[in-house]
Amino acid sequence: ERGDVYIIGVDTDWTVSAAEYADVTLTSVLKNMDVAVFNAAKQVVDGTFEGGLFVGTLENNGVGLADFKGLASLVSADLQAELDEVRQGIIAGDISSSP
Repeated sequence: ERGDVYIIGVDTDWTVSAAEYADVTLTSVLKNMDVAVFNAAKQVVDGTFEGGLFVGTLENNGVGLADFKGLASLVSADLQAELDEVRQGIIAGDISSSP
């Protein structure tokens, strides 16, 4: 009724976890818990596990954006380049939420 409306999922890739909305899911903000679990398991196997707090970042792939998949045509090459630039700026520390 409202025309073109798209959503951004959170935590997991909604095109998978909420497949009934895949046709309107532009992307999802990911908490890549699989990365934390894999790294912890690998450290246990390697004998280097120390426990403690894991903070997911863009740099360690602990968070991210899901691929645009079926709606990729809505994201121009310029916008994708800008998103890539912002991601790299955050990783490099050039962009932060600090004042």
